[in-house]
Amino acid sequence: MHERHWSGALPAKSFMQFGWLTLALSPSPAEDAQRIEQLIEQACAAERLGFADVWLTEHYFTGESVYNDSLMFAAALAMKTEKVRIGFAVVQTPFHHPVRLAVQLALLDNLSKGRIDVGIGKGTVYNEYEFVGHGLRSTDSRERMEEAVDIIERAWREAPLTYDGKFHKIRIPAIRPKPVQQPGPPLWRSVISPGSFKQCGQLGVGNEMKPTSKVIARNGLGLPAARDTHALQDVLTLCGKRPAAGRERNSRKFLL
Repeated sequence: MHERHWSGALPAKSFMQFGWLTLALSPSPAEDAQRIEQLIEQACAAERLGFADVWLTEHYFTGESVYNDSLMFAAALAMKTEKVRIGFAVVQTPFHHPVRLAVQLALLDNLSKGRIDVGIGKGTVYNEYEFVGHGLRSTDSRERMEEAVDIIERAWREAPLTYDGKFHKIRIPAIRPKPVQQPGPPLWRSVISPGSFKQCGQLGVGNEMKPTSKVIARNGLGLPAARDTHALQDVLTLCGKRPAAGRERNSRKFLL
């Protein structure tokens, strides 16, 4: 395959970008190590070919997402790449302590020199076994996600921070290191239902929609026109409350 090397320069006008979603299944434990190494090589190739970003998934126990721990895998990619952005689609917040997650994401933002995008979700009820494996059930996953996001965003901004929540009661002097992207890396919300889209719009939060197609669109201008949920489920639209550094708001992006 001929590789086109990208200089990193982008036109000032409207432009299209492409990203790569790394949902990589390993069919057996014996193949896990090889598949992980292949994914690192593919991510490096994606950067050389001019892809704007790579997106990592988080699933446990079945090999559905072979590296499982997307945060640790992102650290490896940050050391192997220089330009491509590294995104999470998504971090399943109920499986992480929010203070530790805030620290890990801040460190990743430093390791990558400000190249991470953080998609956040509550986990999927279709994978209840993942909750059971972490000593949880999915019944309160939305509440856990909301509380975790509140703690993460405040931890990046406030020092000291005291938080008295339903699931976490914490007192921390400060998060170190501070994220490179201020006030923190861009956050995107994982959504499926029209109601969740409305909530994201009210909160001014970007959203990642669960796709049913292999090609997913990113449009900084707003949500696509659609009459029902099925039409929307073919499209992933990220409408961020602020553009990533060095990006135009009218950029369009497709994930492959």
